[in-house]
Amino acid sequence: MNGLMPGLGYEWGRPRIPVACIPAGQLVLCIDNDLWYARPHESPDAYACQSHYQVNLLTCKLHRVEWHSQPISGIVDSTPPPTSQELELWEDIQMNSSWAIPCVGNGPMLVAGCRVTLPLNNILKGQPASGMIVDTELKGTCRVRVSRKGEPLDMNRPTLIDDLLSPPEEPDEVLIDRRNLSPHFINGPVDIQIGDRVVILSGHHLHRIGIVERLHNGRTTPLLTIIDNHIPISNVAISNVARLFLPGDPVVILYGAHNGIRGNIEGTFALRQLDDEQHQFPPGGIRVQADYANIAVNVPTQFVRFDVRIMGADPSRAPVNVDRHWLARDALVGKSLKVRLGPVLRGRMTEKQAIAIGKQGHIILQEAVCPQTYAVPMQVEIDRERTKVTIAPEWLHPSLYDVKARVMETVVVIGPDAEGSEEHIGRYAHVEPGQIGWPVKAVITTESDAIAHFPQESLCITRDIVSKKT
Repeated sequence: MNGLMPGLGYEWGRPRIPVACIPAGQLVLCIDNDLWYARPHESPDAYACQSHYQVNLLTCKLHRVEWHSQPISGIVDSTPPPTSQELELWEDIQMNSSWAIPCVGNGPMLVAGCRVTLPLNNILKGQPASGMIVDTELKGTCRVRVSRKGEPLDMNRPTLIDDLLSPPEEPDEVLIDRRNLSPHFINGPVDIQIGDRVVILSGHHLHRIGIVERLHNGRTTPLLTIIDNHIPISNVAISNVARLFLPGDPVVILYGAHNGIRGNIEGTFALRQLDDEQHQFPPGGIRVQADYANIAVNVPTQFVRFDVRIMGADPSRAPVNVDRHWLARDALVGKSLKVRLGPVLRGRMTEKQAIAIGKQGHIILQEAVCPQTYAVPMQVEIDRERTKVTIAPEWLHPSLYDVKARVMETVVVIGPDAEGSEEHIGRYAHVEPGQIGWPVKAVITTESDAIAHFPQESLCITRDIVSKKT
């Protein structure tokens, strides 16, 4: 069975009443006036439709029933959606046949992490119909991974990410123009919801980041209204954006071996081995730390959705009090401070910034942050790398002293002590190892080597070397 199914669109559904030999409630794929459904070989009615088109596959029998009596919408409901067991059957169909359905739904831009259907020419050459974009190039060419060592990718396999990252052999990866790819019929186009974070990848607002505030579906190409730093950007074509996942985001995994897991993003990564000077934006893979289990799993972005119930508390929507920012203190000027780069949630994000998110580095504060400089990028030297990146102070967080440290650390006091006094802010201090719990005792490097106790949020690591008496 080769080729593309006829029809310009499709939808999943369930007949309200028996239709021909299709039982009520059976999952069907509606394409034009055809109803397609699959039944396992061991099912008692798997051979019921002898008079209709059918295909014997390894695990099931695939049936097609033509329906011309009335519009399909009059007999088929779209709910409930397909179950994971039902979709596993269709995954078996996909893996054991060179066959696919064109999906022409209006969705966001196809980027790394999106599952796609290959064009007919590739399918007729014997290549798998299903693949995953692992990287994109500037001119719109996509690298699509279709197999590992000649075996089609199993999207339900726990090691899918390992398969994608493994070095491709000649038939495993193909280069295809994005315009010739379509979303895969099992997963469909990526679903953009109100409250999602997106990045604009084409047009005047290139690389602007914002939250989807409104979705206008009543047009040929759906349009979005995106809020960036409280400023609306209207009439953005959905085909010009992609979702942008960042460390710390709350997400739900909706498909694959880890279906159902809720958690927070621990990190992001490229879906293809890249050279040191290259990076992927937006990244196609994410690592999710599960909420209720001590496990972290790797998945492509196609299989994940923002947990918008929690995303509503996104700090990019909150008013900013610059005077309370930790870098807004004159006493910290001239100090070397270790920082962690947080997600850029407003304005534009460069690809270099995107790859640095979550990493640690050092800054030397040239002047205290104020309303006029709050959004002005400063240079950060990334630890253990020969790279520097510029990023606004708003997205820099202090790297705090860890009470589990085994050696004496030099720190900079950036906040009040345990009694609320701010007299030591901006001074160096030494913290002896072996202390248990907070606050910890620190020796302030004054002439008298004063002793004070501090909570964790008041001690920032520094790479400056300071003796006890200066």
